[in-house]
Amino acid sequence: MSVGVHVARIVRKHKGKEYETFLLRHNYRENGKVKHQTLGNLSKLPRESIDILQRSLKGEPIVALDSVFQIDKSLLHGHIALVWQMMKKLKIAELLGVGDERKKKIALALIAARIVEPSSKLSTNNWWQTTTLFSDFLPDGIDADDIYEALDWLVERQDRIEKKLSARHLSSGDLVLYDISSSYVEGKCCPLAQFGWSRDKKKGKKQIVYGIVGNRGGIPISVEVFPGSTIDSTTLLGQVDKVTDRFGVSDVVFVGDRGMIAKSGIDGLKDKDLSFITALGAQQVRALARGGNIQMSLFDQTNLCEISHPDYPDERLVVCLNPYVAANRKKNRGELIAATVRELDKVEKVVQTGKLEGKDKIGVRVGKVINRFKMQKHFDLFIEEKEFSFVVNQDRMDSESALDGIYIIRTNVPKEKLSAKRAVFSYKSLCQMEKGFRNLKMSDLKVRPLYHYLEDRVKAHLFLCLLSLYVTWHLKQALAPMTFADDQPSSGVDPVAKKEVSLSAKAKARTKKTSNGYPVLSFRALLKELSTLTRNQITIGDGNKETVEMLTTPTTTQRRAFELIGMPIPPKLS
Repeated sequence: MSVGVHVARIVRKHKGKEYETFLLRHNYRENGKVKHQTLGNLSKLPRESIDILQRSLKGEPIVALDSVFQIDKSLLHGHIALVWQMMKKLKIAELLGVGDERKKKIALALIAARIVEPSSKLSTNNWWQTTTLFSDFLPDGIDADDIYEALDWLVERQDRIEKKLSARHLSSGDLVLYDISSSYVEGKCCPLAQFGWSRDKKKGKKQIVYGIVGNRGGIPISVEVFPGSTIDSTTLLGQVDKVTDRFGVSDVVFVGDRGMIAKSGIDGLKDKDLSFITALGAQQVRALARGGNIQMSLFDQTNLCEISHPDYPDERLVVCLNPYVAANRKKNRGELIAATVRELDKVEKVVQTGKLEGKDKIGVRVGKVINRFKMQKHFDLFIEEKEFSFVVNQDRMDSESALDGIYIIRTNVPKEKLSAKRAVFSYKSLCQMEKGFRNLKMSDLKVRPLYHYLEDRVKAHLFLCLLSLYVTWHLKQALAPMTFADDQPSSGVDPVAKKEVSLSAKAKARTKKTSNGYPVLSFRALLKELSTLTRNQITIGDGNKETVEMLTTPTTTQRRAFELIGMPIPPKLS
């Protein structure tokens, strides 16, 4: 009966639509002509069942897939491969130099792992065994001692590596950005760990301080670690010597915030005939205002103007007024004063009822309110044994509000080399360093908390994070079209005005899609999406078995990511 039986596919078109019918038919001859006998209509069967029946009628063997194909192992690959390809493009292996190849391989793997899955070194050693990073690149039998030895090997080469980075990204006459931060330390054994002003707001935790040198675009070049009690401004001249003497880059312009480039630093820069760009502190701005050097009439036609002052010989002062900042500060001050008044009213009523007496007790209660809102300078307080009252000092409020939105850029770069507008733009380039610190501490590389106890291990950890930040900076630049980053930023013509986001960035934020229809993701989410591109070890056959390795089919998003960095998707890391 099976002879001449087949599955016929009949297609009918009606009003622009196609209708598909599958019939089981038997062929036979009658009077020399081939005829068809329909034995049944198969159209309601699943398409997979129809395909199996067709193959069976052709004599093909039908077996269960799991008896032919077996996936033995899947390793995470896509996100590691992307980072690895960028590291190859940036020649990170050449950057590390020659030496112990085993330690070098572990150091390279640690850089990649810090970007993809930042965690403690011991957690990293467990994690990367689930990835192709371990199977393709790392030698077998790595333990904690191997990782620590690789860190020691890496930090020994820090000076040479930083010189190479400087040669890549710094040249004579460039801007050199310098900023400093701190991170808390777990444990009490590290000699660098000391109490200091904590940017992490971790009470009772010791910390370390570290400074990063970058070029005008914020590309990190060098990192140095200091004891946790170090004052920011005392670190500057050491970095100046590093750039000019060790890196051999002369005639550079150092850019630092008002707390970084203080008087001692400025004197040191002038002694070396180097230039700087910084800003005046609040007290210095108020002193100029009291002397009549800052008049609001200066801003009738423009939002910045250049002045000089005998207290700053051979320097230029660029006075800027940002109305947006002025309005925001006025609003915030008003809200804080109103909140302080509400709380002080409560204290005053308690004192009037006689439930709170004594100068010391009243002072403690008032101090809690004042310290909470930080508005003491705007209040006159009167405290007696059984009395308390207060008034808002309007004169001091008016005096401070007159300077809202005003800041002053200070530089010794001659006008013919740097216009007033470019001086302001140059100072604002420090925001690139702030982004780097945010990447280190919060969103991407998680430099904190530090668990290392040895001084050199702490330095090695920070240097490892710097190299990871270097790769991350280039990755984010390349992948900007796929992320929420502004990939078409405007250079701007007004350095004082609030920076406008480009139309393309606004469209990405609104639609969550790129102009090409790709989904827009954060950098972290994109790495997570890439992690689903796995490499699978598959066993084929039920007799003489053969093992092959295959990547999962890349999605359009995954393909696009590799296209943007200009590198192919590698089946293996090498």
